[in-house]
Amino acid sequence: MGSPRSLGWAFLGLFCVAQICSAVLRSPSDFLSESDRNTAKRSLNAAQKKDGSFFGLKNTYYAVSALSRLNEAAPNAEAVCGFVNNAQLVDAESVFYSIAIAQTLSCQQQVSEKSVRLVQNALQSDKLKDLYFGTLAAVRLRKAGQAPVEDADLSAALEGIVDLSEEDSTFHGSPDDDATAYNAGLAFEALATIAENAQLDQDARDKLNSVWSAAASIWSEANEGDSAVEFFSEAGTQLSDLRVTSTVIRGLIALGRVQRSAGGAITPEHAAAVAEFFIQGKSATGAGPEDVFFLLEGLSALSDNPFAVPLVATLAQTTVTTGSKANVRVRITDLFGRAQTGVSVFLVKVSAVGDEKNVLQSQQALAPVQDAVGEYDFNILASKPDPGFYAVEIRAQTAERNALVGIELASLSLKVLGTATVHDCSAIVADSNEDGERNGRRSGCDSLESFLADEQQHLLVEFKLKQPNGRPLTAHQAFVQARAGNRAFTAVAQVSASKSFTVDVPVAAVTQQTGSQGPFELTLIVGDAVLDTPISLPIGSLTVAGANAANASQAEDPFARKPDIAHQFRVAEKRPSNLFSMGFTAAVLSPFLVLLIGLVSVRANVANFPKSGTAFLFAVGFQVGLAAIFALFVVYWFQLTMVATLQYLAVLALPTFYAGLKTLNYLAAVPKKSD
Repeated sequence: MGSPRSLGWAFLGLFCVAQICSAVLRSPSDFLSESDRNTAKRSLNAAQKKDGSFFGLKNTYYAVSALSRLNEAAPNAEAVCGFVNNAQLVDAESVFYSIAIAQTLSCQQQVSEKSVRLVQNALQSDKLKDLYFGTLAAVRLRKAGQAPVEDADLSAALEGIVDLSEEDSTFHGSPDDDATAYNAGLAFEALATIAENAQLDQDARDKLNSVWSAAASIWSEANEGDSAVEFFSEAGTQLSDLRVTSTVIRGLIALGRVQRSAGGAITPEHAAAVAEFFIQGKSATGAGPEDVFFLLEGLSALSDNPFAVPLVATLAQTTVTTGSKANVRVRITDLFGRAQTGVSVFLVKVSAVGDEKNVLQSQQALAPVQDAVGEYDFNILASKPDPGFYAVEIRAQTAERNALVGIELASLSLKVLGTATVHDCSAIVADSNEDGERNGRRSGCDSLESFLADEQQHLLVEFKLKQPNGRPLTAHQAFVQARAGNRAFTAVAQVSASKSFTVDVPVAAVTQQTGSQGPFELTLIVGDAVLDTPISLPIGSLTVAGANAANASQAEDPFARKPDIAHQFRVAEKRPSNLFSMGFTAAVLSPFLVLLIGLVSVRANVANFPKSGTAFLFAVGFQVGLAAIFALFVVYWFQLTMVATLQYLAVLALPTFYAGLKTLNYLAAVPKKSD
């Protein structure tokens, strides 16, 4: 007869061969923890305003619904009700938000005739958004007895929704819009609401069945990410991937529930992949009401559907100490951390991270823990593991036909903490750190000896670490610290292939860094992430001797006050006198003076310059334009670029040219005058 372990695996194999076992997939990596829920609550409560709203009617609906999903009451509910009753309702969407909030909080609300009219008009619209919100609002009003909504009205809305569908299960937002997966999610949910709350004729049933039979093709619109993740996105819109994916999965599950069939649209593979997308987006719990709402709605739809509920395998504790007697517990939960029963859990293997050949345990059927529902345990300490990190691979199988999706392989991280003690510790003062020149006297660390050394020598410390079972151990952090007062020098240990440590403490470096000749207290310090308690072991003292040691006491204190910096600016260079500068300026301006003298000497004729009328204005404009162009050339010389100068010149040249042309026409028309 075989062992219980082998019989367990044989039993599982028979189940799978007989096709009794349900689907097995990779597990979502985590669930929505209590910490995540608290983060969501704080985020939602922080978004509330003094008037009770959460920045608008839509966000108020998201916040109230999300808090209800968390089994929490909305804070200041009376103020929220007052805000809802005073809100302006302009379409079916706002009517739905108002009704949903009021019913969730049990507000006293009087639905107006205008609101009923908006809902009835939405049921006859050719826009999917109106049909969606009109349907949801109409059903709520009908159930509450607040509005007369007939089956014929809902059947008409169903036909309007189906008319917007495409063969690939996407839906148009309106006859002129593109068909998208997000619209499909809205359509599926609206159709499910109608089918659940109205008596449909055979023609409407046939249309509904036709939509559901093609619903599986909606997954062709999904995106695949890393780590077996699937999600939907809406390019060119402000809709987040979280909202789109949540809307699609909610719609699919709602319609599948009404049709009482997964129909190939809700498969375990898709459910697990979308669940991992939501889990990786848990940071949305710290975002606004909209993100929290759609995250919770997506997780709730996957956790409460009758077709494929993803299971999550996690460790109840991720750390175990070698000195304890506690077993490692594996939790099997849904996406909200609720324990699941009726599951067979198997330990595939436990192996060291980075060394898969180092397998501690494998192929075990785990037994349920008696005092904890949904938990299974195994004793890893029976294998006497070394401290370190280990990968625990788990497989979970449901042995009966139900909605739970088994786990093909879940890899979980486990840290094993241990203790260690220092063995074979010795110290020696040597002239060199080379192996062949260690000719000093070796002393044990436990003797707490006072070592005397000069600056040309080295203090060498050697030791090993051992576990309680006698096996050697390495550590990532091992060093010797030489401390005098508040100053210290640290020398890092080097580990050999035989797992022995050597620390080289150069005496010269100690005196140079600390500015002291001792005595130094020597401490061996060992720490590691897998050590339960770090080691701090005094191993003696060190005093520096020799002539150079005397100078060490006078070494500069790195923390002492530094002398003030006396900064002298550069002496100014000698410059020529002001008379020279003024003379140079006069020489630069002299050509203008020469021009004026020349005009007078040649008796320039200005008698023909117009004296009045438009001709005068054109003449003045021409002269001003010429002056502006000359000024532009000067500015170009100092700072403008050629391109910028040409642009300004084009602006100045046109009016100057026009004014000059008018001036020439005037001069040609009047008789010439002489001075």
